[in-house]
Amino acid sequence: MNNIIDISLREDSVPYDSFNGLSKILDRFKTKITEDIIIKELGVKILKVKVPSNLNKDAYYYNITNTKRLAKGTEAVLSPKIIRAMDYFLMDDFQKRLFAFGVFKSIQLILRNTNKSIKNSCIVVDDANERVVKEVIYELAKNTKYLVLLSKDLKKSLRLRDYIISNYGISPEVTWDDDYAYKIADFVVTTREQSYENKNIWYINNLYVPDKPSHIIVNDITFKVPWTMKEDEVSCELLGAILGQMGEKDIERSLNYNGIILDNIKFNHSIVSVDNI
Repeated sequence: MNNIIDISLREDSVPYDSFNGLSKILDRFKTKITEDIIIKELGVKILKVKVPSNLNKDAYYYNITNTKRLAKGTEAVLSPKIIRAMDYFLMDDFQKRLFAFGVFKSIQLILRNTNKSIKNSCIVVDDANERVVKEVIYELAKNTKYLVLLSKDLKKSLRLRDYIISNYGISPEVTWDDDYAYKIADFVVTTREQSYENKNIWYINNLYVPDKPSHIIVNDITFKVPWTMKEDEVSCELLGAILGQMGEKDIERSLNYNGIILDNIKFNHSIVSVDNI
């Protein structure tokens, strides 16, 4: 298996947005390999790298390039957990689909705790035409009958609906009306940076913190693995980088075969344990 570069933000600095000669030097100085882990059962090396909390888009890609230089390995698989809206485009297909499965599974478990079935619940995706929720929408289409695609771009939404009808056998509802969609939703999966009052929300943006409360808010999931590792929980991105190299294309089959379970449903550092749902 190829080495894996597991990249996350340093938590000892205030987030900033800068990309210039000075910030490049400072960011390069702050980018560090913090651990070198070997999973003996799999024969894979994981390099843990911390990058500064620079939220600038150009700085993001500059810092990713620096992690590759530090790792000195052209064959390494990236496991970015920095800014999800940008991480997404560096992840491979398996990582994206594993994340989508985790979103679906966490929604299913939360709804089950309120005596609801995901198959019969209304799941709203807002904004449904954002690329970062494409696989999430497909995963939801496999598992629910009541899917609502919310977006101001109705032409794109209708094309997406036609694709889902052809490939998944359900016909999602398409709407541009925010108030209507939020009113009927049992759960909202959102790419937007906004608050939703009195709703269950899955925030794709892992850095956004709403200023108004909702019923349940989620922005992350982690997994429990059978391998000998220092961490009690493994991120979706890192797990995808490992399992994606094993050859199995089916997400659920890969998880079951390797004895891996969804462990925690989270919002930042707040955890809802699956055991308690």
